[in-house]
Amino acid sequence: MAKPKNKTNKQGTIERIQEVWVLASIWFSDMLAPERNKLHVTVSEGNSKIGKSLNVSTMPVVTCGALGHICGVICYAVRALVRLGFKGDKWKKNPWVINSLIAMYDPHRYFAEIKSAIKFGISRPKKPIKYFRWHVGGEILHLGYFERMVDVAKEFADVRFLAFTKRYDIVNLYMNEHDGRDSIPANLSIIFSAAPGQTVPNPYHLPECHINMEEEKLNNVWRTKYLESQIWHCLGNCEKCQCIGAGCWFLKDGTIVLIDQH
Repeated sequence: MAKPKNKTNKQGTIERIQEVWVLASIWFSDMLAPERNKLHVTVSEGNSKIGKSLNVSTMPVVTCGALGHICGVICYAVRALVRLGFKGDKWKKNPWVINSLIAMYDPHRYFAEIKSAIKFGISRPKKPIKYFRWHVGGEILHLGYFERMVDVAKEFADVRFLAFTKRYDIVNLYMNEHDGRDSIPANLSIIFSAAPGQTVPNPYHLPECHINMEEEKLNNVWRTKYLESQIWHCLGNCEKCQCIGAGCWFLKDGTIVLIDQH
């Protein structure tokens, strides 16, 4: 496999994201209820990378605690968040910022609007949706948030859901407190995303995601722990996998998806 070139985020970007989150939280808390209710969750229709799947995102760093970690420095979602509009007051129209505010401060409406988008997507006569991706950017906020993700998957059993996460603590706690691995429905694929060079706590052997790094020593974990037969090499486009019923949406336990850094 060809070696990818490391991409790093501009200096000060992560700090700017934290600054915007403080400003956004104050802005949201100062709003009257009628003004807050004019803001809505943005559920996107997909793109050239993730294919024709509905997806929802929140702000990286502030929802995943990546500040100071290598994942925050190289995170593609950080760059995507900034591209959506971050200069001056543009963040007030940034969908990932708005999604984060509603998820944090009005979670009932957050999940209600997501479910409405899914219902509409599966009922349309042309090209009904079959896939939903949680958090192209952002993370599982807390245990209650994950419990609602599970409930959504159970409600829409004909839709396949996918979430990459570094919140191993939340997912493991959920399984510990419920029926172990069987507590996560089969149509919800949870993939533990490993920071480069790190091993993840994965007692239930959920699928993992590892990154093929230019710095070879950061590849030691997946090179030594997994056989080639356990590795799914990312095709670079989710729609290709959706068309053939393979890849991240269908990974088996004890296997990994290997992604070039992007």
